[in-house]
Amino acid sequence: MKIKMLENCVGNRFSYTKGATLTVTDKVGKDLVKAGYAEFLDKKSQPADEETEQTQTAQVKAEMTETEAESKSAQKAGKAK
Repeated sequence: MKIKMLENCVGNRFSYTKGATLTVTDKVGKDLVKAGYAEFLDKKSQPADEETEQTQTAQVKAEMTETEAESKSAQKAGKAK
């Protein structure tokens, strides 16, 4: 999937700069677009309809909650040492 970054975005394993044109996995591209950090560059990457978009939004929220829980568990494990 091709996307164009609208904002700078940095994570543990990536760093994307505003204006960059990237080829990323569908999951990463959709997450960045949903979060407002990027826009789709090819029409086929865009969600087909509102129902698909709502399902994808729910999946992203669930993944974010799961990631937050993992992060908190890792923090607790680090403090326990």
